[in-house]
Amino acid sequence: MSEAIGRLFPVDEKHWWQMAVRGFIALLFGILLLVWPGVSLFIFAILFGAFAFVDGIFTLVAAVNYKAGGGHRTWLFVRGILGGILGITVGIITFFWPEITMVALVLLVAAWAFVTGIMELVFAFTSVRETGAKWLFAVSGILSIILGLLLVVRPVVGILIVIWAIGAYAILAGIVLIVLGFRLRSPKAGKK
Repeated sequence: MSEAIGRLFPVDEKHWWQMAVRGFIALLFGILLLVWPGVSLFIFAILFGAFAFVDGIFTLVAAVNYKAGGGHRTWLFVRGILGGILGITVGIITFFWPEITMVALVLLVAAWAFVTGIMELVFAFTSVRETGAKWLFAVSGILSIILGLLLVVRPVVGILIVIWAIGAYAILAGIVLIVLGFRLRSPKAGKK
């Protein structure tokens, strides 16, 4: 089992597809936001809510699979559970109250991106050693933190710019997750 790739999103080779599906969903979400920039706040809230909810479910499933597969790092299991609950909660709040103000929505997205980025960055420098995937987690973490900070500093920049920034981030994060998912699937993963 290639534990190094699957630690942050605790999955094994058997469940590689969960990470890849998360990546494809993020990629599709990002493309929709860039191609459809005139989207209303309501539609954006629904899209983001659905994305965060589905991502949260996959994160919870990955954490349970990690523990059921004999994973011994409690903090990775807890990270998966907390990350999943956060994603589901943000998704539900955003989905059922799309009329919330743009600033509140932007701050929800900022908090989610910032927390995700910190966890990815910490993971990149503490857990990924033998796979050569450290830089992928580091880049994803840095991009998430930058997005979170930008949204906190400039929450009223305008819906169009925010949608483009989130769309670009989702595309990049989606690509990273797809690459990691297929790398986890590869029989050569972790055998360098």
